[in-house]
Formats: sequence, C-alpha cells, structure tokens
Amino acid sequence: MDHRLMVLVLLWSSGLQVEGDPVSTGSQCKPTNKLDIVLLVDDSGSIYPNDFDLLKSFISNLVNTFDIGPDKVQIGVTQFSDHPLTSWHLNTHSTKESLLKAIDELQQRGGGTEIGRALEHVLRYNFKPSVGMREDSQKIVLLITDGESQDDPERPSQDLKDAGIQIYTIGSQCKPTNKLDIVLLVDDSGSIKSNDFDLLKSFISNLVNTFDIGPDKVQIGLTLFSDRPQPRWHLNTHSTKESLLKAIDELQQRGGGTEIGRALEHVLRYNFKPSVGMREDSQKIVLLITDGKSQDDPERPSQDLKDAGIQIYTIGVGAASQTQLMSIASDPTEVHVHFISDFTHLLQLVRVCLHWTLTHSVTSLCFLPESGCQTMDEADIVLLMDGSTSITMTNFENIKSFVAHIVSSLDIGPNRVQIGLTQYSTDPKTEWNLNTHQSKQSLLEALAKVKQLLGDTMTALALKHVLRKNFKPNVGMRARSQKIIVLITDGEATDRRNLAPQDLKDTGIEIYTIGVRGADKHQLELIASDPKESHMYYVTDFRMLLDITKSFIRNLCGGNIILDSVRLVNGTSLCSGRLEVRSNRSNQWWSSVCAADFDGQDAEVVCRELGCGAPSVLQGALYGEMEAPIWTRRFQCGGNESALLDCRSSNSGRSTCSPGKAVGLTCSEPVRLVGEASRCAGRLELKHRGKWRPVDGSDWTLKEADVACRELNCGSAFSTGSRNESSAGSVWVISSECVQSGYVLRECVSSGSSSSTVEIACSVQQQSYTRVLRGFDFTVSCTTQPQYPGGSFQLTYTSSDTTHKYFQPAVNHSAHFQFPAAQPAHQGNFSCLYHLYVFSHNFTSESRLLVLTVLDPTVFIIRLVVLLLSLLSFIAAICYIHKITRGWKPDSKTKTKGDN
Repeated sequence: MDHRLMVLVLLWSSGLQVEGDPVSTGSQCKPTNKLDIVLLVDDSGSIYPNDFDLLKSFISNLVNTFDIGPDKVQIGVTQFSDHPLTSWHLNTHSTKESLLKAIDELQQRGGGTEIGRALEHVLRYNFKPSVGMREDSQKIVLLITDGESQDDPERPSQDLKDAGIQIYTIGSQCKPTNKLDIVLLVDDSGSIKSNDFDLLKSFISNLVNTFDIGPDKVQIGLTLFSDRPQPRWHLNTHSTKESLLKAIDELQQRGGGTEIGRALEHVLRYNFKPSVGMREDSQKIVLLITDGKSQDDPERPSQDLKDAGIQIYTIGVGAASQTQLMSIASDPTEVHVHFISDFTHLLQLVRVCLHWTLTHSVTSLCFLPESGCQTMDEADIVLLMDGSTSITMTNFENIKSFVAHIVSSLDIGPNRVQIGLTQYSTDPKTEWNLNTHQSKQSLLEALAKVKQLLGDTMTALALKHVLRKNFKPNVGMRARSQKIIVLITDGEATDRRNLAPQDLKDTGIEIYTIGVRGADKHQLELIASDPKESHMYYVTDFRMLLDITKSFIRNLCGGNIILDSVRLVNGTSLCSGRLEVRSNRSNQWWSSVCAADFDGQDAEVVCRELGCGAPSVLQGALYGEMEAPIWTRRFQCGGNESALLDCRSSNSGRSTCSPGKAVGLTCSEPVRLVGEASRCAGRLELKHRGKWRPVDGSDWTLKEADVACRELNCGSAFSTGSRNESSAGSVWVISSECVQSGYVLRECVSSGSSSSTVEIACSVQQQSYTRVLRGFDFTVSCTTQPQYPGGSFQLTYTSSDTTHKYFQPAVNHSAHFQFPAAQPAHQGNFSCLYHLYVFSHNFTSESRLLVLTVLDPTVFIIRLVVLLLSLLSFIAAICYIHKITRGWKPDSKTKTKGDN
C-alpha cells in the first residue's frame, strides 16, 4: 500500500476503501454493543518508514471514533510480517489516552508478509478470556496490509469465522467484503435543468465505478421519480459494470413534480424483492438524490423501509428540504444526509463508498484524499481560526474537521511544512507555534484538544497578533520559507476600522481567507492576497467547508500537487505533449482525448492544473499517434476550473478517434525574460501561484541560468547577473540546491522580498541554417500540423538593421512567402508565427529561427571551378601512381646476395 499517495482518513469502515474527497465530517461511532477488536497490522519491509507513521496516524484516528472502556470497546494490536507479535491485548489499555500513547510507541520491524500465520496467532492468543475477551462482546479482526500473503490465509481465516469472529480487511481498493443491494432513487423532475441531469448521470457513473459489480458482489438498481416513479432497471438486470454504465448513459429525464413518498413506497414494494434480484444475505441500501421539497409526505414510507432493514442515504441539492431529508434518512443523520449547493458539487461526491459499520447499526463513509501536497520548498503556515460566540459548538467542530483535512494533505516536517494555530475572539490566543509540532500525528492530536474561546470577532487584532507573535524566528519561522496565513471566520470584524492587512502583505506573507455564512465578503477580499479568485473562499454553511477542501489545498500547494489525473506525454517537458486522462488513481489506464471533445477553454484548465503557463498550441498528432484508449466523454470546461475532472462533461458517443486527431497540447512554461529586444535575454520572471514576479538575484549562477534558458528553449546561458532595485519588493526565491538536483524552476520556488533581481542572456542554439545565391529567387514556407482550418502566418525577417513582417492566410495549414532575386539585404534571421482564433480564444505557435546567408554567385562559381580542378588533379595523381605500380615487376631469375 503506497501510503504516500493514500492518506487514510477513516471514520470507521467495514474494510472498504475508495479514492475521493472528504464529503462529511461523520459522527463519533458509539455502538450499542460491546466490541472486542484486534487490529492486525502489517509492519513488513515493503512498507516505508514514513508510511508506517501514516498507518499509526490512521489507527489513532480510528481509536478516536470509539468509546473506549472495559464495558464498551476494547482494542488490541498485533503486528505481523513473517512472524506475528502481540503489541498489547484487549484488556491492556482501558482508556483512550493510554491506547493513543501505545500507538505512538509502535515500532516497525520489517520482514515478509505471512497473513495466514498472523491469523492463526490471533485466534490462538488474542481472543482468550485471560487477555480480556468478553463472552457477550462482538468479536472483530481488522486486517491492515499492503501486500499479498506469502502463505495461505484461507484456512486460518475460516477458523476465525467458525469461532464467530468477523474479519474485515483494509487493502488498496474499495471492495466490500459483504454483498450489497443498492437502489438509486433519482429525481428527474422538471426543476432539474438538462445540464444538471447530465451531471447527475456523471455522478452515478462514477459511483458505480467505485464498486465491484457482480451477482455475488454489488448489485445496483435504479428508479427515476418525479410525480410518479419509473423503475429503469432492477438489481439483477445488469451483472457487469460495463452494462450498468451503458444503461446510465441512456437515461432520459421526464420532468414533472416531486413526490418522494410515492417513490419510497414504490421502492419497497417493487425493487426489494427476490424476484428482481434482492438477496436475503445482502446489505440493503437506498440512495435518494433530489433537488426539491416533496409534494407528498415521505415520513411513513421511509419508516417502512427502515423497518424492513433497509438503510437510507439522502443527498439534497440546492432547494431540497433539509428537514424532510433528515426525517427520511437513517440514523445518524450526520452520516446519512448530505447537502450540496448545486449539481456541480456532485463531482466532489463521486467516489463515495457506502458501507455498514461493524455494529450493523451505523453507516459511514471511507475516503482517501485524491492527492497529497508534496511541496518542494519550505512553508510556514499559521491557521487563524475564529472561535467567537457566533459559531455554535457543532460548527466549531466542523472548522476543526476542515483544518484536520488541510493538515492531513500537507507534507509536515521541520524541513517541509510547519503549521501554527492561533484562535481568536475578543483576544487572540496562540494554541501552538510553528515549531511546536513536527509531525502530522502530533498536529492532529493537538487539534482535537482545542477548545472554543467564545467572545467577539476581533479580526484586526488577531492579524496583528500573528504578525507580532507567530511569524518570528524564535517560534520557528524560517528565513527562506513561504509564509502563509489561512483565516477562517463566520462574521464581520468587530474592529473593522483597524483592518490593515497590507502590513502583512508587505512582509511577503500570503493570506487566504475562508468565510462562512455571516462573514463580510468585502472584508474577506480586503484581507486576501491577489489574485482574489484563488485566495478568497465563501460558503453558506459550515458543512460545506469540506466541499472546498480539494480546491483550497490545490491553491494552497500551488503547482506542486501530485498530478495523477492528467498528463502530457511524448513532449519536450511536463508542459507539452499528447493529452492523457484517467478518472482516478486506482484506474491504471490512461486515455487519450479526441480533438472533437476538447476545446480552448479545456486547454486552459489543463495548463493551469499542470502548473504551466497559458496554452500556446492545441493540435492533433503533434506528439505522435495515440497509443492509449480514447476518453469517451466530451469536456465542457468554463475555463476557470482548477482541474480538468472538475469540469462538466457529457458522453461523446464515440469509442474511437480518427488517426491524428488525439489532442496534442503545448502550454507555455511559466518563465519569461523581459526588458530586452530578444525573448532570450532580460530580467527573469516566474509565474507561481497565479502571480508573475521577478526572481531574487542573490547567489544566482550560470548553473541556475542554464535551467532557465533550457526551459525557454533558448539554448544555454551566456551570462547572468543581478540588478539592484531602489527598494525591496516581492520576489520568487529559487533554491539552488533544488534546481541543481534536476527539478525545473517552478518546483523550487518560495516567496520572499529582495531588492536584487536576476538578469540572464541566453545563447540561442535552437536554429536552422541555409544559404541562397544572390540574384536567385527563394521561398520561405511556414507550415503547422493540421487541427482546425483557417488561421494566418506572420513571417518576421530581421537583418542587421531592420525588421520586416509579412502576413498571409493559412491555406491547407501552410503559407509560402516568395522573395525574388536574393540580395545581401535578405541575409538575417527568419521566423514563422502562426495565429489561430478558435473557441473564443487566441492560439499562437512560433517556429525556431532560420538563419539565412546570401552568397555571391561569382565567388561560388570560382570556388566550384577550383574544387573541380583540385578534384581532377587528385584523380590524375591516383591514376599515375596506379600505372607506375602495375608497370614494374621484379625478374624472377635475378638472384640476390646469399642465393646459391
């Protein structure tokens, strides 16, 4: 299990895992029965030491969800590799505090992976009355492993089951250990727009993809409802994932009113029957998705479903009635009810994995953050958290949950990301400083203990406190770190007249603001750094904080997020190549995208997601023929999304793509040289986190300059120096060690302030050379790879003292510029620039330089005559030598001295 990519944040599961985004804070799991749980933890050598720390963090989070005690939940731990070792028994730790301390002290041993031997050990030694097992408890083994067993676990696992012990496993995918019968009850009433219904279908398709579909695994039926229900297929209709996905794509919206009660009655009466596929030994679930208030009473039919042992989840969109959905859903409602503001947020629920907990009385969610934030530079982040009286106790816990997800997504450590936390109300209080906690687990444990202050909302005072107290070297601030404040508040600042965020910005501190419900948007904008669209967030409900987690962390991390959903291949860098997409990291197959399903706005999103500059070329077959299967959906990006898979999409209706029509994309590198006539010389500027800034000139050498020249396709560095400005300003600081280790500039950036900036001159080596004779006609042809018709070419010709520009429309993707009677004035540099306006966007593509030399024909003829004469002389000499050699033969009768 690669824990670097899969950070487990599990509320409590029955062994199910799925990649996706956190969508609910859940609730503490308080089973009605006693539980004896033995955690069987793989500590073999295939797990990296850092990953084992993540495993420990996961176990701590798991323990925190239970009510620990001799008459409640008992937890034992056994580690295993090629031999098992009981770390402690069920009755060893009777308090949560004692358990957490023991978990922190776990040490990895290494070795092989023998699960069968470990299961035998658990049955023989861990489930005994002498070590705490209770006769009236529910007995559970939770197996956590990263690999395949080197011995046979089948017999010992059956022995455990025969002894009445339930086994749950956590591996690398979301695969229910039990059968599931799920009926999706989907609103298709007239209040849902057609585009939103497409989003709903997309959500259902992605949900289906998280399950292992089959007659003995998960079965999914679907019923549409408006003012009347209509079953589209039953549980046993589709036995394969492919068949299900095809049926979902063919769904048609009908329109009408919204009668949820009638729909629930229909589901109980017709969908959960053995004749249509319901299995007696399955877990039975209804997932209701609606955007409106029911026009009839759903309370009685929902209770009938619950009485029949069927769990009900509800997802409310927009104007859906919270009261109704909470009354319909199973308990606890914190887990079974989800609200989102509009259908676009369904994309953040696509990898929800429904399952039962071990008590069979509480259903929860398991999830893995889709990608972590692996920053190359140091970052010092102070979280400024509103703890005023206007925030309820429940909502304060929601804020803490949001903060926990931020912490879990960052690479914590003394040489990476440090996090401090200050809570404020009437007065600010530093909960801990930047250097207090140097591990993720320590941070999460400290966060769990934070108590709300209560009082007024003195935001200005809190910001001053952070500047004066929290960003100081004696409490952990590092000189070359990126410095960030994240402000989370729900109200208008009581001391709004004293707000002076510019003082913070002038010191190079970047500020993010997150406002909830009653927060003043104007104040949030005033405080936030530029650009506002990536530094200011506003949600209408505390529960929606988790909806913005993915987007916020992406912006917080800049361009350094692990990229696992889009890539450009066969190009010269990360920012160029043939586009390939995959829906999630568990899917190992990458898909090419057909040009007909992709446009300029989609290209902007891809370039932004990859951390590159604006798209400069969008063409098919530019980077070779496609080798991957075709992505079957048409992207419909608005152009402002943070990631391609956040965009709307619809079924393209194609499974193949014509040769040469797979999307090839070139994004400009977020690097430029400005202030000189050539693009390959000038002051170095870098675009990072949405902002262009000059680069700090301290300790800049030709080695770093070489990297910049290569990224600009300008050859190697010819010279580099620094320019001193009149005053210090915001700059990007490039880590020399990082660049010299092989990383590109944008991966080695931190924020800073300096009066010295870098200037570079590159020796342009990417040129072609040709010669023409004076007086002879010549033609310069500009061509581009075919993708879209139209466009125009600009030919720029620069001689020693003048620059000329010529324009022609593109005909068959090319233009030919004719020059009669070449003259010395034509000698110089030529370059082609292709312009295309398509999809309301301008695209350009520039060729390399062509260096033209004009030769005097007289000189050329003289050189040719001399060359021919020299060649004839050489041939004559060879012939003469050959003739002389053949004409002389020694006399066979002649005797030399010594012959007899």
